[in-house]
Order: sequence, then C-alpha cells, then structure tokens
Amino acid sequence: MYTNNSIDLVRDADIVKVVASYCPDLKKNGANYICKSPFTEEKTASFVVSPSKQIFKCFSTGIGGDAIKFVQELDRCDFIDAVKTIAGICNIYLTEEKET
Repeated sequence: MYTNNSIDLVRDADIVKVVASYCPDLKKNGANYICKSPFTEEKTASFVVSPSKQIFKCFSTGIGGDAIKFVQELDRCDFIDAVKTIAGICNIYLTEEKET
C-alpha cells in the first residue's frame, strides 16, 4: 500500500496533463479545456476539464470526477492501478508503507 502523502500527491496532479495524455485533441476554451468524449463517439465536443477545480465532466455520458476517476473509467482499472498510471504520467514517486 502507498502512503497517504503519495496518494495526496497523485490527487493534486495536474488533471489537464493526465487527460491530455489520453486525449491529444484537448484544447483550451476560456478557463476550461474541451474535446470530444473519450468514452463515446460524438461529433461535437462535450467533454470538459476544469483545471481550477481539478475535475472533468463528460456531458454525453454523465461521467465526471477527478483524475483518478478519469483513469479508472477509461482504463477500467481499480484505484491503485489508476494511482500508478497517474504517477507515471506526472513523474510522481510513490512511497510504500512498511508493514509492521
């Protein structure tokens, strides 16, 4: 298991960087970023990332949340695998707790 500090570093990671690694068409639009949904086929962009709130929302599917939730939904993985993926994308070193 990873330390709470390591998990917090991943939670604070730049959501735009994480989403852009999956969605190369992500573009700035005012204060937010938009692109076509990575969860479904669509003609117009309905996927929004808010860097100030560190959240995303897909208006075509209703899925929303933080960067960890984004990776879990897109990669269909569990929490720990999503944390590892984000750590890799953002070059975050994960410290493991020692068993006592």
